[in-house]
Amino acid sequence: MDNQQRSSININGAGTATGGSVDEVKINGSGTITSDLDCASFFCNGTSNVRGNVKAERIKVNGTASFQGNVNAGKVKVYGTCDIEGNLTSGEVLVSGSCGIKGTVSGESIEIQGSVSIAHDCEAESFRGLGSFSVDGLLNAGTIDIELYGKARAKEIGGEKITVKQGRRFGIGKLIRSFFAGAHELHAGTIEGDEIYLEYTRAKVVRGKNVVIGEGCEIDEVEYTSDLKISQDAKVRGHKKI
Repeated sequence: MDNQQRSSININGAGTATGGSVDEVKINGSGTITSDLDCASFFCNGTSNVRGNVKAERIKVNGTASFQGNVNAGKVKVYGTCDIEGNLTSGEVLVSGSCGIKGTVSGESIEIQGSVSIAHDCEAESFRGLGSFSVDGLLNAGTIDIELYGKARAKEIGGEKITVKQGRRFGIGKLIRSFFAGAHELHAGTIEGDEIYLEYTRAKVVRGKNVVIGEGCEIDEVEYTSDLKISQDAKVRGHKKI
């Protein structure tokens, strides 16, 4: 059944609808979808609750959305608050608000400008973090680019090119950064990649080919195969070439 033959769900005010295969879902108030949903687009401008799995080409949340199953979408954009009880699979993810995922996250491009918590692994082709995030499992991506404007945490981090820098968009100076020590840092157990550049990172082990440990870092052990540079403003308890 193509999209032209599907019906649509429009909730203006408060309402409840069954899921199924539909074209477009628009919620401009308070809406509940009572079963699994397969749609071309899902737009929430109020409060929504989907009691099932969601498959969509596009999902956009401007208000508050709760998905009680897995979410599989081509694009997901969150400008409000979103909670996902299951796994999130999407080609493109942009979070400018707040998002909590109790399962795993996988996608091609993931960008965080707000706050995200992931209870398990997060895997992508590219991961860009400009806000605060926590990953209780492995954060794995080909390219990882983190600009610290809040607390960031991952149990393990792996990638080809990993860059972690202190946020500089607001001209934060060293005096201010020292006053807010710990507020803009990345905490990780293990960080492993080919090209690694770190600032304001606390980690137990860093392994890489070419490794730069920049200002504000505290690392227990660094293992490298080619080149290692350590800033005078960093603390590294041990390092070895392997």
